[in-house]
Amino acid sequence: MPTAAGKSSAAAAAAAGKEEDYATLRELYRPHIESFDYFLDEGLDKMLLSIRPMEITDPSSNATLRMSLEKGHVLPPMKDGRLEQPLYPQECRQGRISYSGEFKVEAVFQFNDGAPIRQTFNFGHLPIMLMSKLCHLRGADPCKLIYHGEEATEMGG
Repeated sequence: MPTAAGKSSAAAAAAAGKEEDYATLRELYRPHIESFDYFLDEGLDKMLLSIRPMEITDPSSNATLRMSLEKGHVLPPMKDGRLEQPLYPQECRQGRISYSGEFKVEAVFQFNDGAPIRQTFNFGHLPIMLMSKLCHLRGADPCKLIYHGEEATEMGG
């Protein structure tokens, strides 16, 4: 039975039989994917916290405004930013766009000694590594990979 990508499920079944053949090769890619996942889980926040807070004082009124960046997160790739419509790598290749997710950062503003005000800003898009925790193909079996226009043995990276 042909899949959406025009490949047969027989090809997917044959590739699934070779899965163990790729186990050693897959280990070469694993550290790169884990490193990217660490960047998403902890690295972004550490990077933002390493940026010193900014403080501006108006010399005429002595009013002070403090601003800092605290939390960052990246959303999975989505069609037109819609959370319910995932965007897949093959669609990006066909559309000549980047497989990326929105990068959001929480900024904290404080005027004098008042209550901190938190505001989330869109800082653009970050590319998403294939098979990372934000990739829609993570954990996909060979049939699903082929359905979405990928190689049955896609390892990520």
